[in-house]
Amino acid sequence: MRLSRLANRARDNHKRFGFPFEMQVLPSFIPAEQPGDLPADLAHLAARPFALFVGRLEKIKGLQDLMPIFHDAPPVDLVVVGGGEYESELRAQAGDSPHIHFTGRMPPEAIGALYARCVASLLPSVCYEVFPLVALEAFRAGAPIIARNLGPFPEIIEKTGAGYLFDTASDVRRALERLARDAALRHELGEKARQSFANIWSEGPSLRAYFSLIAETAEKKEMADTAARARKLAEQEIDSDDDL
Repeated sequence: MRLSRLANRARDNHKRFGFPFEMQVLPSFIPAEQPGDLPADLAHLAARPFALFVGRLEKIKGLQDLMPIFHDAPPVDLVVVGGGEYESELRAQAGDSPHIHFTGRMPPEAIGALYARCVASLLPSVCYEVFPLVALEAFRAGAPIIARNLGPFPEIIEKTGAGYLFDTASDVRRALERLARDAALRHELGEKARQSFANIWSEGPSLRAYFSLIAETAEKKEMADTAARARKLAEQEIDSDDDL
């Protein structure tokens, strides 16, 4: 029996907890899309450099730990996209700060425009994320991430170099200060993010890994026709417009 996992850390944890079967890591993916223009009614959000949080507004997402950063002469503003049961508490924490902006839920094309313009995407979850697609959305648009030192994020940062890990809110503030004052660094990390998405987490690499796994499994089961078809699919060039 063989199972697939989205991150090495998830595979390793299953082994550590006694899962006896063979596992292989298959990269997740999202479609390649170019970020669009920022809608006119949101243009004011880009008046100052900003960090971006996208996700459910729940306590487990950890945003409450970072809210104090944006009260005391913050290096950048904070734009919060999403909704949830913890929203009222987060709004109360924001108070009347002119540096914290809640947009509510937004269409994907508008979120993509925000990713493309942010200083960094914040991923402060206090729970164990298996592999958050928000990180891939940020990388696709060329946004570096600042992520809690937990779950899959150490692996993602080590593999890509496209951002920073944090243990405390002070770590986040220092990372934001660095990115806000150094446009060349922001560009460098953004390019690492974009290249990592293209090489690891876009459709082509992910589907090649998927079909290679099918071919290998079929060969072990002596299913020659299935293995041959899967190998052919694994070896062809795949992009988001291909019809499989």
